[in-house]
Amino acid sequence: MENLEEINLVLTPLTKELLTNYISLTYEDNADYSDDSLRAELMRLKNENNLEQLFFAEMIANNEE
Repeated sequence: MENLEEINLVLTPLTKELLTNYISLTYEDNADYSDDSLRAELMRLKNENNLEQLFFAEMIANNEE
């Protein structure tokens, strides 16, 4: 298993989608969807023990559809 800092988001499309939803809701017009930014946000959430925010963002995004 790869280290999260080295995760290849191309190989984890569901994780990338969760991160994209989260970043879209959190940063709105200032959202940066580059793989480096997505990976950095994943690490920030992990380090702050806030990975559950990805799932809350998914629920919000699904309710808006």
